[in-house]
Amino acid sequence: MCKIEVRQLKYDLSPVAGLALVGDHFKGFEPVPKLLDKPPPVCAGVSNSDILCRDLGLLVQGKSDFDAIENHWGDKFYKHALGVELLPSSPTLRQCMNAHGRAGQRAQRSRVADDRDAAEAPPA
Repeated sequence: MCKIEVRQLKYDLSPVAGLALVGDHFKGFEPVPKLLDKPPPVCAGVSNSDILCRDLGLLVQGKSDFDAIENHWGDKFYKHALGVELLPSSPTLRQCMNAHGRAGQRAQRSRVADDRDAAEAPPA
């Protein structure tokens, strides 16, 4: 992606124009998406970092509903700005985010149990 120049304009841009800034900024965190992709993807064929980018793209536009992704299916700018190749359908995106949530809850319960076991263990 090319370098972005930020300046004040005499007219307003659409909210979608901000995606280019978000995508460019997100690419500056290059190691983070690669770390997210190390564990196997929760949804077959969809990388964890792509799920994050797609959801982030919706959130920056003020759209928290999974069905909002359907509006961007043919939108080349949306994909290019966020650096993603494929856009999932809303049911796929919902299933992926739910699977991530369940995996996170399991990890948190495991950490809490480990902390409790460590606290209950007799001192050495």
